[in-house]
Amino acid sequence: MKLHFYFLIAFVMTSFSVMAQQDVEGEVKLYQDEAIKNLIGSPRKDSTINHNNPDSTYEGDGEVHKNAPIDGRKGNYRIQVFSGNQKDSKKEAMSKRSLVKERFPSMVVDVQYESPIWKVRAGYFTNNADAQAALYELKNAFPAFGREMYVIRVAQKK
Repeated sequence: MKLHFYFLIAFVMTSFSVMAQQDVEGEVKLYQDEAIKNLIGSPRKDSTINHNNPDSTYEGDGEVHKNAPIDGRKGNYRIQVFSGNQKDSKKEAMSKRSLVKERFPSMVVDVQYESPIWKVRAGYFTNNADAQAALYELKNAFPAFGREMYVIRVAQKK
């Protein structure tokens, strides 16, 4: 009998706590010290927020790019030249970007950072066949890292 009483008390108390958590609305205010802003720093001139991932930055050829064909660029296909998340991946991405840009100066080549991955992407192509042809040229030009290159499809912004 005593055991039933304890179970009943426990049941009643847990049901009240469950009811207390339903339909709760409130307001959260964050107060941030200026020292935190100084520690984090300000955004760099050559990076912007990526439409697909607000935590990512995009570094182009000395100009600001968003993660979409802007300023007249069209195409759903790009070539991913490199991606990495190691300690030295930023340096490697910048190096590979420079190599590709030097060999193919008319091709748009940029570095994208989506935490924790650094990516190098090249070109904007309207169809897969054009992207595959450019991929073939890139692989022939850079056989050392040609195995990590492939064609990707990117979403168009409206």
